[in-house]
Amino acid sequence: MVSTTLLRPVPPGPSMQRYAAVLALLLVAGCLGADDEPDDGDAGDESDAGDVPRPPLPAPIEDSQTVTGSADPANFVTGEPCTNEMACTEYPFSVATNVSMSAQLTWTIDASDFDLYLYEGDEQVTLSGATPPGTSESISAALAPGDYRLIVVAWAVTMDTYTLEATFEYA
Repeated sequence: MVSTTLLRPVPPGPSMQRYAAVLALLLVAGCLGADDEPDDGDAGDESDAGDVPRPPLPAPIEDSQTVTGSADPANFVTGEPCTNEMACTEYPFSVATNVSMSAQLTWTIDASDFDLYLYEGDEQVTLSGATPPGTSESISAALAPGDYRLIVVAWAVTMDTYTLEATFEYA
């Protein structure tokens, strides 16, 4: 004969309530992230698993060119600064998120006159153009997502070499 005393249910009362409370705490602790890594308390930290990764930044632009001619001034009236391929060079790039861009154009001969333009599509965003003497131009701009072009124009150059460097950072 089997004894039924071993299978006897726990009678309702304080011990059953304690048992239920402990079981509820264990279930809640297991469901609410008792993970192996301690929480460092940095709410909104970019390394949180739930964050969506940022789109990549455009690649930095680094280039040097030797120029042996000048731009036709009439081209600037029509808004087409790069019809003379000998005097103009375009550097297209795309931006997928808000960024800060810094572009620096340098050259070697003080009497040369280079200009640096920034276009979004066909619209001029900004221009860095100075009258010689000088050996540098720069543009800093906050850019929204879109397609852009940096354009180097040899405005008054017989022969010179320029270097363009552009970098991008998250805004």
